[in-house]
Amino acid sequence: MTSHPGQPAPRPDVLVVNSQVVRGAVGGRVGVFALERLGHPVWFLPTVLLPWHPGQGRAHREVMPDESFDALVDDLARSDTLGRVDAVVTGYLGSPEQARAIARLVKAVREANPGMLHVCDPVSGDVNGLYVGEDTAAAIRDHLLPLADVATPNLFELQWMSGRTIESEAEAISAARALGPARVLVTSSPALRRN
Repeated sequence: MTSHPGQPAPRPDVLVVNSQVVRGAVGGRVGVFALERLGHPVWFLPTVLLPWHPGQGRAHREVMPDESFDALVDDLARSDTLGRVDAVVTGYLGSPEQARAIARLVKAVREANPGMLHVCDPVSGDVNGLYVGEDTAAAIRDHLLPLADVATPNLFELQWMSGRTIESEAEAISAARALGPARVLVTSSPALRRN
């Protein structure tokens, strides 16, 4: 795509792999909306359909069968337009097998566009504990975080993914550095340099 004088340059495509909720502004629903409002063409691969954020209570979840999810991933990985994708944003997963499939997709995007960015939000729990299965959280840690350029865990997720207890700024920084990605943005971290 080319831009015309006086018009902004077209924004790169972004692939969002995340949950879809019926009510609320989380997961893929908010990611796709925000990116499209910023002018990015968005490819959206939902991992699970939920009535609301999992932290708001138990509810039915509809997870695509792993074979179907794999088939979609394989189709996307073979797309002749995959090189247009400049960033992949991964979030909430419905099964551990999805992490393996998404890792294949991230690698395919990187092969088609070596300069792409992978942002991994290892959505798995909060102060109340894991809200995905331990096997799914481990698959995110083992298959997606090693491919990420940027990770955005909350404090609970940083502790769980790093296997460390964090009670101070220094411990949060140390755990973030040990997590793997070059950049780690931790939400709900201990306060910085309190007076």
